[in-house]
Amino acid sequence: MLELKTLRRRRVAAVGLAATFLLILGGALSGVRVMAASPTVVSLTFDDGRATQYVVRSILASYGMHATFYVNSPLLSSSNFYMTWQQLQGLYADGNEVGGHTAYHADLPQIDPTEAQRQICDDRVNLLNHGYQPSSFAYPYGDYSVAVESMVQNCGYNSARSTDSLGGAVAESMPPQNVYAVRAISGSSSLASMENAVTSAEQNGGGWLPVVFHDICNGCSSVSTTQADFSAFLTWLQQQSANGVTVQTVQQVIGGAVQPAVQGTGREPPMRTAAHTRSGFMSRATRTVITSCWCGRTSATARRR
Repeated sequence: MLELKTLRRRRVAAVGLAATFLLILGGALSGVRVMAASPTVVSLTFDDGRATQYVVRSILASYGMHATFYVNSPLLSSSNFYMTWQQLQGLYADGNEVGGHTAYHADLPQIDPTEAQRQICDDRVNLLNHGYQPSSFAYPYGDYSVAVESMVQNCGYNSARSTDSLGGAVAESMPPQNVYAVRAISGSSSLASMENAVTSAEQNGGGWLPVVFHDICNGCSSVSTTQADFSAFLTWLQQQSANGVTVQTVQQVIGGAVQPAVQGTGREPPMRTAAHTRSGFMSRATRTVITSCWCGRTSATARRR
């Protein structure tokens, strides 16, 4: 009888230990699932250094958020289409990132490789000489090639953002599969589309969503976003922080040290392209190309190489 009671106690103890083990294992597996899911990170990126973008300075500051501004450095302060150097410095002083976008918004795969390298490298050198630390790049027109990716890397950039869509993915991976071909979503789409893209990423494992903005205005171009929609998007993003959504600059996502300056090949300055209009861009076939020094004075008309 005593042996029977002892056997029962041992069985109860064994069952209890098994149950405890399963609880621990279940908790561990649950922890693994949580760790496997990526956070959802949004990067607000602005192309061209357009004057209409300066209005977001106070909006970003009011939400404690920072953005990445890709600029064509010699065009700053050149006309009322672009921000001034002083305005860019104000954005930078607030904690926003300044990145490169070529000297004169060149369509890199369509020009001579030597000129393309000058456009990328010399623009970065100009930014470094003005006290910025450019480590992020964006392709003008979203146009690039394998050869251009190598140029961007060799000029000292740690990443390059395209305008390629996410395709069948809900977000760019972190880190991206190719840091020199980072995919993005459009900021000139509707507010609902931007919010839906972030929600989809949240609900499907997270990831990185760079958002591309150009003009912040009421219909001043074909790639514009209203100030009201931009502010509403930031309000919504702030609310999503409870779900783990964060807003980071491209440099914060990519990381890496700022690389030394790399001068472009040859002595000639980059070639200026008259590409921008208030409604968007001229067609590639109708652009004129002129050489220009860094001080912004125009020299002579030249042919595209």
